[in-house]
Amino acid sequence: MVLNFTPPEALVILQAAQKLGLEDKVKLWGCSTPCNTDFLATSLGPKWNSKLFVNAELTPPDVTTTTTMKLYEAILKQYGSAVSGGIGSFSQMGFTEAEIAVHALETVTGAYTVASVNAAFKAVSNYNTGMLCQAWTYGSYPMHIPNNEDYTVTPDNGKMVTAQGCTQISAVDPQIKAYRSAAGTAPMVQ
Repeated sequence: MVLNFTPPEALVILQAAQKLGLEDKVKLWGCSTPCNTDFLATSLGPKWNSKLFVNAELTPPDVTTTTTMKLYEAILKQYGSAVSGGIGSFSQMGFTEAEIAVHALETVTGAYTVASVNAAFKAVSNYNTGMLCQAWTYGSYPMHIPNNEDYTVTPDNGKMVTAQGCTQISAVDPQIKAYRSAAGTAPMVQ
């Protein structure tokens, strides 16, 4: 059973499944990246430990003590008390997007113009965000899927923990196959 919902909606479905006793009767429960949040793991409780597997596009905090992860956690603690769900994919993606943007903008010489800013973003190549399995590249490609490796996480007593490390998303997906054909595969950074 694969869910593709934001955490509050996925929680309602999973709690309903639990009330019906289905958490142990379904062969495999999966959810897309938004479900990678401690909010969901805490709300579900231990009955879902190692039963729900979530595609996690960003580095799971349970195994990461890098400078980048420490900065993200400190910023979230100081400024993100109202962030719904706390540590999770939405706040991590916002942090990572901002990090890439700052990196690109720091390369601009002269005035920020539409042309200079667009060129700076387009020039980002093999940048290690500290939050992704692969180095980030934008470039001049007909499509952009630079984040095409990810982790799998699962609930464990109120926290999402790593179930599987960096794994390439299957090239059976025609868009992934087309992107890798055009851009290649970025180097792993983990």
